[in-house]
Amino acid sequence: MSSIGMTFLWSAIIAAAGAGCTRKSASAVGDGSARGDSGAAKAGECDLAPLGLASATQVPTWKAPAGCSFNAGGDARGPIRSEEEFRAAFTCTGTAASSIDFAQHQLVVQSRTLSPAAIGGLIVDDGTKVTYVERFREPCPSEYPPMPVPYQVMFLLPADATREFAEASCNVHGTSHCR
Repeated sequence: MSSIGMTFLWSAIIAAAGAGCTRKSASAVGDGSARGDSGAAKAGECDLAPLGLASATQVPTWKAPAGCSFNAGGDARGPIRSEEEFRAAFTCTGTAASSIDFAQHQLVVQSRTLSPAAIGGLIVDDGTKVTYVERFREPCPSEYPPMPVPYQVMFLLPADATREFAEASCNVHGTSHCR
């Protein structure tokens, strides 16, 4: 499978991994796939308070429009602040464009590796720092260990935002995901 196909595959897996969270739709950007969680933890989900992120709000992920793919060879790129910078970082077929209002937003692309025990993550912003919270699961009995997979996380911030970036993690307990 091509790296573009793997990026789309893992984007779908990461989005599905958060499907148990309370969801709220965000304004559509790109092809309308921007979505986020309310930040409220449910059973089996991450509680942001012990991570010092209780006041942070979730940032919706952004998906490139149909016909566009990230082409920076796996390197992080961002912030992207104009359509010209978008065209340099993405390959688009035909006349496809970002659909981002760069007067209002900047696009951040982070290259990551999905750990074998990870089930995705979420992005939260407290106004000064954006934190990627990776969620880890307990292994299922007799499970073959999966391999790490590279992917990109893409999200929008306000055009004039200056943020530090951090990482955190949490463990999702239980084996209800096992078959």
